[in-house]
Amino acid sequence: MSNPNKCFEPKQLPGVSKRQVNNQLLNQEPRSFKDAPLTLSWGFQIIDTDPSCRWSFCQDNLDPTFWADVAHKMGNFETMTPAAIFVNAKKSNHSIRVNDLEKDAKDRLHELGLHLERIFSIRIEGKGRLYGYMNGTVFLLIWYDKDHGNNNRCVCRSYLKHT
Repeated sequence: MSNPNKCFEPKQLPGVSKRQVNNQLLNQEPRSFKDAPLTLSWGFQIIDTDPSCRWSFCQDNLDPTFWADVAHKMGNFETMTPAAIFVNAKKSNHSIRVNDLEKDAKDRLHELGLHLERIFSIRIEGKGRLYGYMNGTVFLLIWYDKDHGNNNRCVCRSYLKHT
């Protein structure tokens, strides 16, 4: 029987290090995807698995049906190009300057050794967001925020207009 407190540990790929990032590739702006003909794929090499991080991919932070619910939606995104996701549907999926993140998120990126100018947010459902960065057409997952909104518990506060 598996340990319910055990977190998902991604397999570290040879030559891929959390501490070594290529800022030229990783700090892409969404408009740079305009002509990319390839569809999105997912990378799990650098996901945050620390149970003390409220957005980590640790079992305690995820609903029991998380992978069953989210895997199907992630599969749908794999049929789309980054331009379709981040340019055509930019209201739901977009890049965010790291300076605009909540302080806890900025601090956590620093702890992870990820020195990025921007990260990307993909709306999965309601308040659920996947956060990561792009390397070519690969979305490298960092966090899942199940409480996106106007609060201090989310990765990036969203201020609702006209409410």
